[in-house]
Amino acid sequence: MFRQTEDFIKEWKHESKSTLAMFSKITDEAMNKTINEDVRKIGRLCWHITLTITEMTHLAGLKNVVGPDENAPIPATMKEIMDAYKTSSDSLLVEVEKHWTDGYLPEQVKMYGEWWKIGNGL
Repeated sequence: MFRQTEDFIKEWKHESKSTLAMFSKITDEAMNKTINEDVRKIGRLCWHITLTITEMTHLAGLKNVVGPDENAPIPATMKEIMDAYKTSSDSLLVEVEKHWTDGYLPEQVKMYGEWWKIGNGL
């Protein structure tokens, strides 16, 4: 659990950088391959990760985090996915720095039918 907002920010920056590095290794051709019919295509999974930033942060009260609509179609290229991810990730940091305090982290929000502590991470 995060106890200080600064710890969340530091961790988010690291994870965002790592995610973008992973995304950069995926070719447009690879993003559309089906490896197993029971598993999402790689591009779909990358898009899901991207969409989740705004979805979860909006549920957590950060209504001004910018990103694609949750029903937006999967882009045709990894560059488009990476650009959308970076925009959302950067926007999340701005909003956390504006609105979160250390005292806010133990508060709970309803997410996916359960109560989650903000400090447990998004």
